[in-house]
Amino acid sequence: MRWEPRLDEVGRLAGNAFTLEGMFGHIGAKAVILLNPALQADERALRRALCHEMVHAHLYATGRSSASHGPEFQMVLRRLSTAGAFAGIVATDDERTNLRTWLDAESSRLDAEHGAMAQEGAEIERERADLERALADLQARVNTASAPDAHQIAAFNKRREAYNWRVTQAQARTERDRADLAHFNREVERYNLMLVYPDGVDADALVKPRK
Repeated sequence: MRWEPRLDEVGRLAGNAFTLEGMFGHIGAKAVILLNPALQADERALRRALCHEMVHAHLYATGRSSASHGPEFQMVLRRLSTAGAFAGIVATDDERTNLRTWLDAESSRLDAEHGAMAQEGAEIERERADLERALADLQARVNTASAPDAHQIAAFNKRREAYNWRVTQAQARTERDRADLAHFNREVERYNLMLVYPDGVDADALVKPRK
């Protein structure tokens, strides 16, 4: 097993954002695993790449095809993934496509929800300020000729109750949004682990978590 800096050059041939993390091959009669030195700074990526190349080495050592990523390769790599040997998720093209479609739709929904929440927050803040002014006015009129009557006090209390109910609903909406955001970010991590399934990764294809 060797660190091979020139794997970076091979990756650039495929695209600016592509990184070739590892390769299995032969030097003379010896089997060799080449690893990109950039992996030294990322233990999770190193484990993924090493497991990938080790499967190739395993298949070669047992007299089976070592170059393809066919059913035998996938079976061994899936076993390593299930055992927790590396952080990566084996997924079909349909699974990746379906999850990416959900992520795009959910991201748009979260954008719309955040816009609506911001608008609602501004409306609640205006209502709070109006209520404070109305309360100050009622208090200033106490013990004066224009003291508020029971009807005016009841109307203010009803308005305040409606405001408090709206605040409670907004707080619940915020909690739901936090839960939705956490779920979205978990799915982002799952999708990215599908993409970095040990075979090099296009960094531009990764989805960034939302804040």
